[in-house]
Amino acid sequence: MGIHGLLRELRPAPRTSLALLSSDHYTTHSRPLRLAIDISIWLFQIQSGKGGSNPALRTFYYRLLRLLTLNIHPLFVFDGPNKPVFKRNKKVGGPGVKVASVPEFLAKQLLKQFGFPWHVAPGEAEAECAVLQREGLVDAVLSEDVDTLMFGCGVTLRSWNAEGAGTLREFAKDAFDWRCITGARKFIRNLAPAMLVRELRLRGERAENDPPGPPDHEEAQKEKEENLVKAIHGTRTHPSVDSTLELRISFIPSSLVPLDLSLEEEDEEVPPASQTPADDHDNETLSPASDSGSESLPPPPTSPTKKRNFKPYDPDLPEKIWILKPFLQLGCPLLVEDWEASSRDPKAFLKQRRKAREVGSRGGGAGKGKTTARGRRSDTSTTFRFSVQEIPSHARHPKSSDFRATLSRKESEEYSGLLFPVS
Repeated sequence: MGIHGLLRELRPAPRTSLALLSSDHYTTHSRPLRLAIDISIWLFQIQSGKGGSNPALRTFYYRLLRLLTLNIHPLFVFDGPNKPVFKRNKKVGGPGVKVASVPEFLAKQLLKQFGFPWHVAPGEAEAECAVLQREGLVDAVLSEDVDTLMFGCGVTLRSWNAEGAGTLREFAKDAFDWRCITGARKFIRNLAPAMLVRELRLRGERAENDPPGPPDHEEAQKEKEENLVKAIHGTRTHPSVDSTLELRISFIPSSLVPLDLSLEEEDEEVPPASQTPADDHDNETLSPASDSGSESLPPPPTSPTKKRNFKPYDPDLPEKIWILKPFLQLGCPLLVEDWEASSRDPKAFLKQRRKAREVGSRGGGAGKGKTTARGRRSDTSTTFRFSVQEIPSHARHPKSSDFRATLSRKESEEYSGLLFPVS
């Protein structure tokens, strides 16, 4: 419940995204951020989930995916048998007091499917979390109560919100009604980004422990990285992650969540073109910059004159997501190194850009963009994601002598369209 008036007496804490905290911690300590979480507060907060089957449990599911995506090692702490029944003359526990819409046994079952550890405290969970942080077993405590400060916790994180396989599949099928092929595709689409970040971290850890390889080791390493991450498409600095640099990458979801769709039951009926599975996915897909709150957002407005024909989601085709640069650099260092080197060489830059476009076209991105006066298509969505820092200083203007000396006429025209896109 917290101590009344304590927050007003404390200096306002800085607002920092969980993504930035996790990224900085891994960069500094070379291990994931360990976080103790008072789960009773989460079970209370997720009651606000709406829509679909078991909205509260589904919100909890998305929060767990978010932790997995951010390379965080959580330890969930439940209240124990010696928790006080009364606080400030108000009954807060015991028989007849319901504080959560998801039973504890069901929450523990979902945690087990994710492989996340949980622990039952002797008494209050906040006190146990504070002891874990004070003894160095975890790095910080995630709790809305300030009681953790009074129990001696040195680092407390507050105000969680959106910044945005086999047995787990069975759990999602029964709990969220994600059945048949459509449900399996939705499961793959939501879980794949988290599994990608996990795989990047594991590859980075293995690389640190492995001895130096043979001379052709670098080529083999590049091939492995390209099998995991197909291409880098652009960059952004988004407020949801405190303007930390993110890279737009493409990958194959089915390679990370290898479900055999042929074993799934066929859908009972095919939804109309205006309400295909892809339309529903847009509101529930988890990305490194999204959270369960995305489900409550209204769908984007549709054109009153045009009918949009959505294609069913195919997990075997490349999908694009935003990912923090430190996480990508951890598991694909050569890919990031080549991408950064291409930004200093006009020809390499255009070669890398063409490769990214080819990957994007295989994923259904072909056909987008506007036709310019020269008769070629300009992918404006990709064009404006390139920052000035990505363009070599000697080639930022197509009329410079250095630019003419390094590029052919065709490349010069393409590069000119990148710098000055035709509207």
